[in-house]
Amino acid sequence: MEQRYSVRESDIISILSFNILADCYCPPEFFPYADKQILLHSYRAPLIVKQIGELDADIVCLQEVDHYEDYFQGRLKALGYRSIYEPKSSRREGLLVAWKESRFKMTESFVRCFDRGHEYDQYFEFQKGYKALFVRLRDKTNGLDYVIINLHLFWDPLFEHVKFHQIFLILDLVDLSR
Repeated sequence: MEQRYSVRESDIISILSFNILADCYCPPEFFPYADKQILLHSYRAPLIVKQIGELDADIVCLQEVDHYEDYFQGRLKALGYRSIYEPKSSRREGLLVAWKESRFKMTESFVRCFDRGHEYDQYFEFQKGYKALFVRLRDKTNGLDYVIINLHLFWDPLFEHVKFHQIFLILDLVDLSR
């Protein structure tokens, strides 16, 4: 028998996620086809913040974030967001989760570090520095809890199995986050 569910407008949330390309990954020789100016943080960062403001998502997940303390934290706060940042262990960039402070309250957060061994971590060598940031948010309008997981998967397209392994490890932890 078919069951229909109704969703209240207050239960709908919007989530924005994108990789903003950290400075350490955009030297001009990596992007010979691009104008050097557009690779600069001073050019890209204001456009990223402008886009976040225009999209006005309830929750924002960014990967490859650098300049958190000296740029993004304050500008996101000015847009009404609270945020948490977790740097990668091997680079000067990391993960960011931001939420509309007027709607959500963070009740818990933790990090899963792929650097640590796991009973089935045969891909350990490929995962150095990779993390997942778990954030539990309570919706002030309806009391619902949401677990947001922001992660940056291994980059190499030739190693899809490593990405699947990382997702498997994350899904294994989802039960722990309840």
